[in-house]
Amino acid sequence: VEKYKPNRTDLAVLDVGSNFGYLGAVWADSIAKNGKVKAFEPNKNLFSSITKTIGANGHFKSSFEVYNLAVGAKNEMIPLNASNFSSNAQLMKTATETYDVEMVTLDNFLNKKNIREIDVIKIDVDGIELDILKGAENLLKQNNSIVIVETNDDRHIVDFFQELDYKIYDMKLNVFDNSE
Repeated sequence: VEKYKPNRTDLAVLDVGSNFGYLGAVWADSIAKNGKVKAFEPNKNLFSSITKTIGANGHFKSSFEVYNLAVGAKNEMIPLNASNFSSNAQLMKTATETYDVEMVTLDNFLNKKNIREIDVIKIDVDGIELDILKGAENLLKQNNSIVIVETNDDRHIVDFFQELDYKIYDMKLNVFDNSE
């Protein structure tokens, strides 16, 4: 519990599905000011926007990194359906362009970077959250990371965390009621 006291500024954070990088920037200016935010955004337009944010805010250069990568359960190239404001590996009616992007697993990415400890993981990727979690299974087993994930009522995500012995909380930070 001491590890996550509010005065900590040295946390290691993964922002998967960073979009415009707003949360990454907030974290790089607070809980990771003396730590590191690693953001993942496969949409080249949104990636460019985050890169400009980092460049325009010099104090982010040491605490905020962004990668133009998709994150999933496999390491492979995938087609990405992108618009100016979002992206999705699945079919998307609002897509303005489609292009291939590299997808990595968090386990593989962190292993290559020789990173062992991650304090906070945020995943918001419109439907492939479980695949991303499966690609981070070693990370989740080795760390006691706080994971913020949109479940979209997918019970498989809850089951996944229960199998790893994670405590699950709802949006009001109450222990999740699994009896439903």
